[in-house]
Amino acid sequence: MKNEVKFFYADRIGLEAAWVDKDYLAEIGYDSIGEGGDGMYRPRCVPVILLLLMALLSGLATGGCGGKKVQLKELINLSGLSLEEARRALEEEGFILGETREVFSDTVVAGQVISSSPPAGEKLEEGTSVDLVVSKGPEMVIMPAVIGVAEAQALALLNDLGFQVQVARSYHESIAEGLVCASTLPQGASFPKGTLVTITVSQGSAYTACSRCGGTGKVTLSKPCEKCGGDGLCDT
Repeated sequence: MKNEVKFFYADRIGLEAAWVDKDYLAEIGYDSIGEGGDGMYRPRCVPVILLLLMALLSGLATGGCGGKKVQLKELINLSGLSLEEARRALEEEGFILGETREVFSDTVVAGQVISSSPPAGEKLEEGTSVDLVVSKGPEMVIMPAVIGVAEAQALALLNDLGFQVQVARSYHESIAEGLVCASTLPQGASFPKGTLVTITVSQGSAYTACSRCGGTGKVTLSKPCEKCGGDGLCDT
């Protein structure tokens, strides 16, 4: 046991001791710090876990027994750039284009970047992957056929599609009262979601019995009674 030393180590129970050959300790990286080689031993290299802790405290990233400072760079604002422009900008800054996702937008032109993840202004390591959200432009909807459709049904249909709807009313000689008789947008055409459309709902026929001639003639605001020549002011 002349060439052996008592070696202390920690396990799950507590501090343990064992007789270990000095040459073996030297082989696995332990150096004597006592007098005559009979004292305490320590590892030549600081354990990795301690280096990592030191890196967190000092802001340095380390590898093995040496250390290298990590260069962090602020991510520029990519909003409003085309996808290709954003790709080039990322590469120039030392970043990598990650995943791209397209969404509808009423405010950002189709093909332009809306946002990034991580967001602009965040400090990143070189080689970090940056995901982008790209605009598909406004969502388009098709104007349905509403002429001859009941007012409530037409309103529900247009609102469900995302149109903004206004209602006007007018007399109509061929479309019954309560049904849509006109629209400001043509059937079958595509429009951005949220487009305003005005539908006109029929009030029925403008003609009514003429009180001047005893109800045997017909009169409207725009046409006098053919039978008695009424001026059209009797009823509308």
